[in-house]
Amino acid sequence: LWASRVIFHFSGEGTLSLGKINIRGSVLAPGYDVTFLEGQMNGQLVARSFKGNGQMNLRPFRGKLPFEVQARCYYP
Repeated sequence: LWASRVIFHFSGEGTLSLGKINIRGSVLAPGYDVTFLEGQMNGQLVARSFKGNGQMNLRPFRGKLPFEVQARCYYP
């Protein structure tokens, strides 16, 4: 899989824990508090909050979405 063309979308809100994993793609979780303690991500992360020591390597999303996306802004 090409990391720049993959999105993992988490709708809703809550907590998301990631660890001991190699993520190849972007994580879209604007309503989630994300903890990424160890592992590697090749992509981008959109989250309500983030903490952890996981390695993050920027791979901007360059794919094409086949549908119209409605964006929502979350303010604390």
